[in-house]
Amino acid sequence: QLDAVPSFRMAVHPHIGTRSLDLVSERDKVGFETVLTSAKLMIQEKLSVGSISAHLADKYNLFNNSVKKQREDLLGQISSVESGKAATSQSSKCSHVVGHQAACCIKFGSNIQFRASTPEERESVPPPISKERGLVVREETCDALLALLTGLKGDTCKTLCLETARNEMKNAGDDNSLICDLTLLSFVRHCVEMGAVALH
Repeated sequence: QLDAVPSFRMAVHPHIGTRSLDLVSERDKVGFETVLTSAKLMIQEKLSVGSISAHLADKYNLFNNSVKKQREDLLGQISSVESGKAATSQSSKCSHVVGHQAACCIKFGSNIQFRASTPEERESVPPPISKERGLVVREETCDALLALLTGLKGDTCKTLCLETARNEMKNAGDDNSLICDLTLLSFVRHCVEMGAVALH
């Protein structure tokens, strides 16, 4: 809201900061002080817990709406998924356990299990064609998702599927209110693609 006021977007007078304050004209100092006072008053009037809450709500809604189509497309896969037996056979058809091809085997409704990858499996993942980058996780979901990954790495005998992974987060008491099925699916697929997690 401060950006909406032209005077708040103006540059500070070049004399301020480049010379002793005693050498700055009184008019320039008074003018700058007036702008600061106006900004403080506006912040006191406009900034509140309610306004911050509303801003964050708009931010979350904007993000959720931007992925709505992707969510609907992925949810549409549910109708094409066969019974659990067919999902199990799908697992056997996936010849890779890490990397991009393995990640594509993980879909909504499938019972494909995953586990922590071995050092050899991680080394087998081909480097990305584009600029190398790490895993980007939203701050609001970071703790719960990374705790899930840490739990897998801490117990190399543990295997999970999407449903049991969600149940495990609930049992651990993690705040996963913002973790929808799409978020969990995307996280696991990226972990498999990068080699942090492998198909079982």
